[in-house]
Amino acid sequence: MDDGRIDPYRPIEEYLPWWEVRTAYEPITGHHLLTHTAGIPASRDDIPGGRFMVWAQRDQATAWPPGESFHYSNLGYQTLGVLLEDLSGESYADAIERQILDPLGMDASYSCIELERRTQQATGYIVAYDDRPPHRSYPLVEAPFLEYCEGDGSIQSTARDMAAYMRMLMKKGQGPEKRLVSENAFDAFATAYTSERLGDADSWGYGYGIAIASAGGHHFLTHSGGMVGLYANMSIDLDDRTGIVVLVNGRTRWRDIFDYAREALRAAGRGGAPPPVPLPGDLALIYNASEYAGEFTSSSGSTLVVTSSANRLVLQPHGEALVLERYGEDSFVALHPELDRYLFRFGRDDDGEVVELTHGPRWFANRGYGGPTAFDDPKMWSAYKGRYRS
Repeated sequence: MDDGRIDPYRPIEEYLPWWEVRTAYEPITGHHLLTHTAGIPASRDDIPGGRFMVWAQRDQATAWPPGESFHYSNLGYQTLGVLLEDLSGESYADAIERQILDPLGMDASYSCIELERRTQQATGYIVAYDDRPPHRSYPLVEAPFLEYCEGDGSIQSTARDMAAYMRMLMKKGQGPEKRLVSENAFDAFATAYTSERLGDADSWGYGYGIAIASAGGHHFLTHSGGMVGLYANMSIDLDDRTGIVVLVNGRTRWRDIFDYAREALRAAGRGGAPPPVPLPGDLALIYNASEYAGEFTSSSGSTLVVTSSANRLVLQPHGEALVLERYGEDSFVALHPELDRYLFRFGRDDDGEVVELTHGPRWFANRGYGGPTAFDDPKMWSAYKGRYRS
């Protein structure tokens, strides 16, 4: 954009004439792909990547007019990676190294994940069981190694190098010796074009490859990502001018690590000692457990009884007491061989009251539920039932 080689508000087909997607709406622009508002699918797991992945989008259809809704799409950034190659006349990896890694002195970072550098990477780990929600009590196994070099994420880096990247973002595109992009381009990058409330953030939006959030009067640039068995998360507080990056070779609870790192940074700024390392939390400690308690009945007449006591949520199938553990918002897991394949998910009505409960294909409702209890599902849906593995 700084060089005048692309206008992000022009249709992608003007720069990639062979690219197309089935759509009944106006053309998709670079701006739509950058902000995940193009209405295209998230990914195609049947194709391992490359230009054919981008070309094959012609077999898929858009879900809504461009710009109407946010839907994270790796396909969109694979398309942008190919576009970068065509505009720059070099590979995606070379363009990233020349324009970002080299100017920032990120000498331990690479823009392509490949076998030649496998020994320089941490070994990733995944839960041994892939047929149930993960739990920290399950054993771990080494994750498979995957080569990858596409525009939706193929960076191998270190915490020290990522600190150099975050310093550049704090300085709005200014590197140690020169600007990587103009101030206008950086402002385009760091503007929230979508806006919604997400989690604990006061507001959350997406710019050009970065999320913009505000919470507690502070403004943040943030993003997460991962490969199989390897995960990363970055957050920059533009008001405190502090940055945190977390690189982990297995599943973990990001919030706990970020909270600890933030408190350690603040203590260091005061010249004090870091706080004690927190112990893993008690997942069975549920302060609003009483909200979920009750008797839930299925349309066939079977019941599930859920009780609460001492900030614990207890499921009583067939008279046996099982303590549920928090898994997410309104979702829980029971570590029982007959129940651990699915999450227990509670549903709320418009007033925020818990009225229904699902466990895989089973559906239950309590006395507060006022909707339909019988559903006329199309017969053809039964053909799709089963367990799937990718």
